[in-house]
Amino acid sequence: MKTIKLLAVLVIIGLLLVSGCSSKDDQNGESEDDRGTTVSESSADTVWTCSMHPEIRESEPGSCSKCSMKLIKAAK
Repeated sequence: MKTIKLLAVLVIIGLLLVSGCSSKDDQNGESEDDRGTTVSESSADTVWTCSMHPEIRESEPGSCSKCSMKLIKAAK
């Protein structure tokens, strides 16, 4: 019985984490870096990608079209 309760708690935590990761970024060209600090992106040569789907390449921050994860800056 304890195993079922533990599994239920882990599933709930996982769902909460996934729902937090899929939130939309600001539409004004600002996003948060890994530390939660707001940064402005005005450079046209910055490329954003998904850590799970590196084939996704966008010119502005947002969410992955495949998994809705927050896009990150691609390595140069």
